[in-house]
Amino acid sequence: MTRGNHPDRVGYTLLELLLSLALSVLVIGVIGSAIQLYLISLTQLQSKIERKQIARGLVQMISNDIRAGVQYKAADYADLENLVLTQELALNDGIAELEALEQASENGDDPPETAPVEESSGAEAESDPVVDEEVAAFRPSLFGDSESIAVDISRLPRLDQYNSIIAGDTSAEQTPSDIKTLAYFFSDANPVNNDGVQFSSVAAGGLFRRQIDRAVATHSGDVGLVSRPDDYSDLVASEVAEIRFRYFDGADWQSGWDSEELGGFPTAIEVVLVIDPTRSTSGEDYIYSGFDSAVMEQYRSVIHLPAAELPIEEQE
Repeated sequence: MTRGNHPDRVGYTLLELLLSLALSVLVIGVIGSAIQLYLISLTQLQSKIERKQIARGLVQMISNDIRAGVQYKAADYADLENLVLTQELALNDGIAELEALEQASENGDDPPETAPVEESSGAEAESDPVVDEEVAAFRPSLFGDSESIAVDISRLPRLDQYNSIIAGDTSAEQTPSDIKTLAYFFSDANPVNNDGVQFSSVAAGGLFRRQIDRAVATHSGDVGLVSRPDDYSDLVASEVAEIRFRYFDGADWQSGWDSEELGGFPTAIEVVLVIDPTRSTSGEDYIYSGFDSAVMEQYRSVIHLPAAELPIEEQE
């Protein structure tokens, strides 16, 4: 190597380092954005799955409660009346035959032939009924309209509900009852029996479930449909923005039902839940403007009541 000549240098210039650093930042930013979008879509999908699970659980709970409803059926004493009348006819015929045999033996005549049994007229049978059905002071029922439903179910009281009887308190409000009235309705009011913990980002109201002893409801005169939460109401789902019911009578769908007037339960009940994903994040300024398929999710289920029997009209 001659003096004054410089050897070749291996390395990068400052411009190349700046370009490589900028490209690295750009690539990392693109990868980070892709990961963030993936996490957002994953969170949305997870939230949608959770809402589906909530809707499925709500429909299952409503279905179990409605199917546990008690339907009133009057006692049929027709067979018992026929049995008693038959026994009375047989007994009267036997007494008459015995008297005829005794009379023939006293006179020395031949025993008389057995006479055929005469059927009593319908007027005589109806004039002396065997059992008179008592007028029921209470009949389990099902009431409903397009926005709420109430049904009487039979469930055994808890053990702690007998403490009032053991203590000697026999008032009507403290007596446990196996008949309870369950109601489902939507309301935009805050629950009455909450625990005091409120979240400002959650809209007020939602789907409420009300359970009360029928004896207590009858004593307080609070029997029928409700639209506002009270001490017996619990908030079960704040995500629900609307609930709708329809009742199938075997031929058509009805918007309302009264088992006392119609004499029985419907053969099927349609339940529609509308869940708004923004309801739990809109806060107190949330306003429901109706169902929008682009934003809200609708879940529909038909609850069949196989034990329901509509009354058959008697033919003259």
